[in-house]
Amino acid sequence: MIPALTPTKTHDQHRAEEYAVARSQGLSPRAAALKVGYSEAKAGNANRDIEPKARQTIRELLPIMGATNERLAERLTEGLDAVRAHVTKAGDVIHSTDFKERREYVRLISELTGELKQGTGASSISLTLSGPLAEAFAARMQGGEVDAE
Repeated sequence: MIPALTPTKTHDQHRAEEYAVARSQGLSPRAAALKVGYSEAKAGNANRDIEPKARQTIRELLPIMGATNERLAERLTEGLDAVRAHVTKAGDVIHSTDFKERREYVRLISELTGELKQGTGASSISLTLSGPLAEAFAARMQGGEVDAE
């Protein structure tokens, strides 16, 4: 249970908040649903039945959990620039692009903003940044700072 929960909320509201926290910790929709007590059948359809309702709760909880627009933009920038360090047999350290890590950062942000659309086959991402997050990201890309909101 998280501190934001209050006794005046319904069981479903509590569970929606707990689900949102579980998703923010990186659990898949199904795993998050099972963790907070949804049935196997409901968890199997979490993307359709639970995720849309929880999206607003997730957006409300992100700043409380320290995921401000500035911090998200900072992490997104780090993810876009991710590299791997390799040590050669001669002991030299070389850096190479870490495409997997970069892709995972984009996927995480896309999931949290509701922009990741998963179908029965391949997933597709249509990421459009707007508002304060877009401004924070643009400032980070230009090496500037922005006020956290």
